[in-house]
Amino acid sequence: MRILIILPVLLLLAAELAGVTYSDELRQKASGGDPQAQVALGICYENGAGVEADAAEAVRWYRLSAGQDDVEGQFNLGRCLYHGIGAGQDYAEAYQWLRRAAEGGHSEAQNYVGVCFEKGYGVETDAAEATRWYKLAADQGNQWGQNNLGCCYAEGVGVEQDHVAAIELFRLSAQQGCSLAQYNLGLFYERGYGTGQDYALAFHWYTLAAEQLYAPAMNALGYLCENGFGVDEDYDQAYIWYYLAYLRDSADGEENMNRLAWDYDEEELADLEYEAGLWLDGHQP
Repeated sequence: MRILIILPVLLLLAAELAGVTYSDELRQKASGGDPQAQVALGICYENGAGVEADAAEAVRWYRLSAGQDDVEGQFNLGRCLYHGIGAGQDYAEAYQWLRRAAEGGHSEAQNYVGVCFEKGYGVETDAAEATRWYKLAADQGNQWGQNNLGCCYAEGVGVEQDHVAAIELFRLSAQQGCSLAQYNLGLFYERGYGTGQDYALAFHWYTLAAEQLYAPAMNALGYLCENGFGVDEDYDQAYIWYYLAYLRDSADGEENMNRLAWDYDEEELADLEYEAGLWLDGHQP
């Protein structure tokens, strides 16, 4: 049942970039020691916003801000070290900076710290401590913390298993647009975990996740279409969803696509794959 916890690096950067543009004034403020300006300048360098992209330079500015106890600087430095952006991947140092930001109330950092404890990245594995940090993030409305805490309740990791609590957390996260939570919510409706089985709602939530190009949701939609669960049985649409999942590197999608392909000739497959391509063109980020 468990979906691997994925940290939304690109989504975080997109959120941080709102209103952040490079300027000589910004650089002057950063050079003068303003920690917020240092973070903003780091984001510009990391993303090439108004200046040539330079991840190492971004990390340098994040480190200057972090050294002044700025939680955004600490978070961004820890995030870069966690993922190996602009510096060698270093879970131990990443954890130290993320922990400092998390203790300062930064919800994204709290979620990262939860992952560190769950996976043993830079710190000894501790499921209960992971759950505690996910809850701190979730309580601030962080969609990733909500999803990850939901996963803990779904499987009884660090807490007693509780599918009702899990589905409510997935719902909160899914309503904020988290594709993993939308998929997890669809899965719970499909299988009747913590709620009555409802294929129509499963189809709804899988569709929202698929529209964000989440391959497992595409594969799940193919399964529902193929079997007529929550929607009219439709092998053509099932093939399209399986094919889309395959294009997103899903091994399950490829296997299911190839299984259905035996029922079509080459021209029919070409038409279905063309239709899938049109859908994909309309859903590119």
